[in-house]
Order: sequence, then C-alpha cells, then structure tokens
Amino acid sequence: DPFDGGPHLEALTDQIPVVHETVIANYDGACEPDAADAAGFISVESENGSFKAGYARYRRSSDAKTIQVEHDWAEALDLQPGAELGVTPLDLRLKPAAPPRRPAPASA
Repeated sequence: DPFDGGPHLEALTDQIPVVHETVIANYDGACEPDAADAAGFISVESENGSFKAGYARYRRSSDAKTIQVEHDWAEALDLQPGAELGVTPLDLRLKPAAPPRRPAPASA
C-alpha cells in the first residue's frame, strides 16, 4: 500500500488472466440454476456508485453480449434489466453459495 509507506507492486494487467478474461455484458433477466452454463464473479455498479459482486452461475447468450444470472443472485445484486455487468468467468468447481438474505422489515 503506497499510502502508508509500505511496498507496492506493479503488473501488466493485460497479462493477468483473471483481468484479461473479464468482460462487460448486459443483464438479460434471471435464469434457473439448472439453465446456467457458466460460473464466475458477477459485478455491478449502481447509479449511486455502490458496488456489488458475487460468485454465481449464469447463462451466456450466443454472442456473449448478454447474460442471465441465476435468480437468487440476480435479486441479491439488485440487477435491473439492461444493467451493465462485469463478468469474470472462473470455474472454481464449487457450488456457488446462496446469496446473503436481506433482513425482514421490522414490524410495527
């Protein structure tokens, strides 16, 4: 961390596979987990600048310009139709975890 005087590293990002393989795709709705054909990190930045990401299964369109994200993660990431997503394909050979649940509203 260069801000606290510690060491810092430099890298040619186009030579780092996980960076090089990350693509931008538009969100095209939710899919059921058994319809998904890939897994990886899905990230989205909202209009107010907040950033959300999760490891989820997704289904790619034939041209890879749009994806559908499994329903629970689409909801957890609050994905809106047409949203621009960062998609980092990464098959960890793990079953993606369920997204965090939103707390129920407090009853009056």
